[in-house]
Amino acid sequence: TLARCLRTMPRPIRARIDITAMRHNLRRARSRAAGRKIWAVIKANAYGHGIERAVQGFADADGLALIDFEEARRARAARWTRPILMLEGCFEAGDVAICRELDLGVVVHDESQLRMLEQAPAGPPIGVFVKVNTGMNRLGFEPSQLASVHARLVQCPAARLDGLTMHFANAERADRHAGPAAVNEQLARFEAACRGIDLPHSVSNSGALFLQPPLAEAWVRTGIALYGATPDVAHSAEHLGLRPVM
Repeated sequence: TLARCLRTMPRPIRARIDITAMRHNLRRARSRAAGRKIWAVIKANAYGHGIERAVQGFADADGLALIDFEEARRARAARWTRPILMLEGCFEAGDVAICRELDLGVVVHDESQLRMLEQAPAGPPIGVFVKVNTGMNRLGFEPSQLASVHARLVQCPAARLDGLTMHFANAERADRHAGPAAVNEQLARFEAACRGIDLPHSVSNSGALFLQPPLAEAWVRTGIALYGATPDVAHSAEHLGLRPVM
């Protein structure tokens, strides 16, 4: 049958990964960042491009950001020595030991992760970015919780506070003022929640970095643009100066 034939036919498909394009796209991000440091996001096996290739292609990034602890181990095995940030933090108490072993920083975005650090055995402190939910409604503490979360982490021997973060829902939209999840609305909530807490901020994703004016922050987190894809179909990757990697 046709189905049987399709199952047995060879599929001569190859994915060619262009390390030079990775480097080029990182330089474009660096230019847009205008002095801000760059987390190169390499989650999901570097968006399918391979952790080891990403370590090579993004060697000039200030840090790597990902989700899976085994992929973080692969990055360290590939001789990445700069910061690594786990974007969804620890999933279970045993991950705290992995963070210490591999020198990983974590995003803390809910009560269970906060308790993991508070209950962690004695050891070197782990770098922490606290995530605030400002309107994307995926991960993060509510703005009203930030002051108490910050106070608990200040008293937590297992934590070293490195920064505050959030995630835009609609950074690719030109109208910064439209709706409760618009860029300006989310920024206003974030800034109000962070008032009085003197820590570096990390706000911009690829959409904000390439399609919004520069924001006041220490770190940007760019992912999809580094692989040559536009964060918004209304702006071609070529127009943004990006080159396809795969």
